Amino acid sequence: MRELHVFDLDGTVICSAHRKASLPCGNIDLDHWREYSTPEKIEADSPLGLSALMRGLYSQPGIVVVVCTARVMARADWQWLEHNNLQFHYALSRGEQDTRPDAEMKRAKLVNLFARIKLPVSRYKDVTLYDDNQAVITMAKSLGLVAVDATKINSMIKGLLS
Repeated sequence: MRELHVFDLDGTVICSAHRKASLPCGNIDLDHWREYSTPEKIEADSPLGLSALMRGLYSQPGIVVVVCTARVMARADWQWLEHNNLQFHYALSRGEQDTRPDAEMKRAKLVNLFARIKLPVSRYKDVTLYDDNQAVITMAKSLGLVAVDATKINSMIKGLLS
């Protein structure tokens, strides 16, 4: 394995803003999110600029693409990814009963994956993570990963295409 690229979904490769609501404290309203995670609402999601990078990397020899999302993935989510040609080698997602903060959950899932694929800590610097959540970006950097702020990159891509 030459390189490993880890992509978040919402706000990174998928625009699902039409389904998101926040609580007064600023946290995501998970009850609202789950209510709006119907096949019809998921179908209305759209790809963001970084989706093109994810597609391009998947086809490159020696590159491993990982999805690491805080979503509880349903059949409609997998179908949306397939329909939009967003392929990956590994998928890490939240379990139905998992209520840990995103960064904590993603850290545990990534460290477990790295152990399974026998990626030594000395190679963590060869992993690039793309996420829009600042807590996840901070966590990734603390592990020694290269962390990319997806919000900034997607804004730049949108600006270039406008």
